[in-house]
Amino acid sequence: MDLSRDTTLNAALTRIANSGVQVASTIKIGAGSGADVPHVERFFPGSRTLLVEMDATFEPQWRSLQAKIPSLAWAICGAADEDRDGYMRKNSLTGGKVAQEPSADATRIMHRRIDTLVREHQMQAPYFLRFDTHGAEMLVLAGATETLKDTSLIQMECYNFKHTMTFDKMVGSMRERGFRVIDMCEPLFRSDGAFWQVHLFFARDDHKAFKDNSFHVA
Repeated sequence: MDLSRDTTLNAALTRIANSGVQVASTIKIGAGSGADVPHVERFFPGSRTLLVEMDATFEPQWRSLQAKIPSLAWAICGAADEDRDGYMRKNSLTGGKVAQEPSADATRIMHRRIDTLVREHQMQAPYFLRFDTHGAEMLVLAGATETLKDTSLIQMECYNFKHTMTFDKMVGSMRERGFRVIDMCEPLFRSDGAFWQVHLFFARDDHKAFKDNSFHVA
């Protein structure tokens, strides 16, 4: 099957798994229902998933999922740069967002570092970090400094408009951390045809794919 022009999540994960990227643990940040966990785990046999989500109303869905995937774990908290008390604000555009100050529309929650959660849940390296955090990426990365040392793959929902950090700046920021774009999936366009967002996958900059600068046709 020729996957060279396929922009689905399935095709991206197939290409990445075929490239030799190893994953023992997936940490899904901004996990929502976690419905795609079984699909993603099958690309990395024997891997384990930790869901990190602020909204506790998803817990019944996680428990149903755990009945099928006993190794599934979750943490009800906001991923942040420090372990502290904090707040969550919800809106129709971004879902939940971490906040440090109280307000009428804020719910009190715990903020936790990814490094702390990885240690507490005994998640094994190498790690696959999956971000759906709508602008909190830098905050989350600041709390994952130790985890990043053993991270083989990162997925981020990146934008072309200043709803959050634009995709070009995110690519530069990740390059400074030692990661390069290895794949993408599910580009989304506005009703006026303008490019809106895309899921980018980052692999470590020493991945074998980056040692060859030539173009290959499938």
